Order: sequence, then C-alpha cells, then structure tokens
Amino acid sequence: MPADYGVALVGFIGAIIGAAASFAGQWWLRHLSDQKETQALASALSAEIEGYVSLMERRNHVTGVREMAIRARQGHAIDLGSLMTSKEIDSEPFPVMHAHLDRIGLLGRYAGRLLQFYWLIYGVRMTIIANCEGKHAGWTPEQIASLIDRECDVWDEAMAKGRTLCRELNRIAMPSSLLSKLSKRSICG
Repeated sequence: MPADYGVALVGFIGAIIGAAASFAGQWWLRHLSDQKETQALASALSAEIEGYVSLMERRNHVTGVREMAIRARQGHAIDLGSLMTSKEIDSEPFPVMHAHLDRIGLLGRYAGRLLQFYWLIYGVRMTIIANCEGKHAGWTPEQIASLIDRECDVWDEAMAKGRTLCRELNRIAMPSSLLSKLSKRSICG
C-alpha cells in the first residue's frame, strides 16, 4: 500500500510540473505576442508621425503661416481657409492613430505623450476649420495675427514633440542594432 502512495505522489508532482510548464509556456507566448503587437503599433505610429512632421517641414508650413500674421499686421486680409481644402477638412489626418486608438495603452508611458502630440495638432486643425466656417469673421487684422501666432507656437511645440516621439517609438519598435542603422536616414533619428 505505501508503494501506491509513492506512485500517486510521483504522478501528482508530475501533473503539477506539467501544468506549471504549460502555464509558463502560454504566458511566454502571450508575452511575445503582446511584445510584437506593441512593436508593430509603435512602428506604425512612428511612421505616421514622421510622415506628418516631414511633410510640414518640407512644405515649410509654420513659416508660411507666420508670414500670414506679418501680412495681417500690415493690414492685409488673411484667409486661413486657404490652408485646408474641403476634402482635407473632411478627412482623418491621422488614420493609423484613429484606427488603433483602443490599443495605445500597449505603449505604456508613451501613450500620454502620443495623445498630447495628436491633440496639439488637432487643436491647430480645429482653429483652421473654425476659421473656414466663419468663426473669426469680423476679427481685426491684429486679432487674426495674434491667433496665428498662438497657433504657430502650438504647432511648433507639436513638431518638437513629434520628433521626440518618433525616436521613442522607434526604440520600442526595433532592436537597437537595426535602429542605429535606420536612424541615420530618419528625421527622428
């Protein structure tokens, strides 16, 4: 009879070890899956931000808009509506962020910074749209110039945050050896 308990005990210990190995294996696979999902999300968002920042810099938008403020102060009529077409107004400017908003928590501490960047851009965008809708009709040239200056300051802040975010998201997205090779070609590098 004592031998039966020994066999049962060995079987029980084997079952515990097997269950622990199974749970550990499942946890590890889930961890790898979450890590890959986080890397993919970081990579996609970094690309979207880099594309936006690069486009704004190439087109020299902030400088051009600041020149509008100078012209407004000189008494010229300024049309902020010329900054966006109706198609641009109706479109989603950040489709990756919009599509994955429910998953940005995967980015941990970077989620807040990411939202801050997007909200700064959306704020400037909403000001331009409000102008297109006539919300600033009747404002003096000085009021328009002051509005432009404030929005350009927000825009500049967003561009700086965007460049920093690209670097941070790229660190999440890529192994360091690959990142060092690619960063030489990126505005975020």
